[in-house]
Amino acid sequence: MVLPLADQANLLWSLGATLQEEEIGAAASALASAGMRQEMEIILRAAESAGRDSVKIMIAFSDNR
Repeated sequence: MVLPLADQANLLWSLGATLQEEEIGAAASALASAGMRQEMEIILRAAESAGRDSVKIMIAFSDNR
């Protein structure tokens, strides 16, 4: 079963808004490795909107590369 695009975006936004920086970095790294740039951007924008520390996210991102 494939989620409609709007539901996918809502799920990604929810994840970005609720996960901790380390988890967001790991998820963004996995999405980038899979070539899913738009999905990665949704998670990162949601994290930024939720006030997450972008430096911590990028450190976690690079640790998972």
